[in-house]
Amino acid sequence: MNIRVIVLLAILAGGSAFMNAYSTVGDKVEQAIAFVTPLLAYIAIIALVGIYQKVKIFSDKFISYFSVFFILFTILENVYPMYLYRDQTLPNDYLVLFFLQLLLNIYIVKVIRSEQNSQSA
Repeated sequence: MNIRVIVLLAILAGGSAFMNAYSTVGDKVEQAIAFVTPLLAYIAIIALVGIYQKVKIFSDKFISYFSVFFILFTILENVYPMYLYRDQTLPNDYLVLFFLQLLLNIYIVKVIRSEQNSQSA
């Protein structure tokens, strides 16, 4: 495995996540969530590309942990600001978009886990 490619990938992913967190207006928890969320999305993209190429990239244990964190951070990303700014009025479509994002991410996790399990068998 070429270490230069891994280093460049880490720099691109980490830099992108950092810029997302840096541009987030909020407290440190919101910025931490904004940093981790794109990294989890990148892992999902890598896993989906691996499934498309019929290559097992991640272990079953890693996918199990990833699945939990991917859904957990989807919920945190939307519920934490709702709690933090509970005295303010939510935009009309906030909950609709949250549930759409949650359903899509649950579907992504379901696809990754089912394909990962079928590749293991």
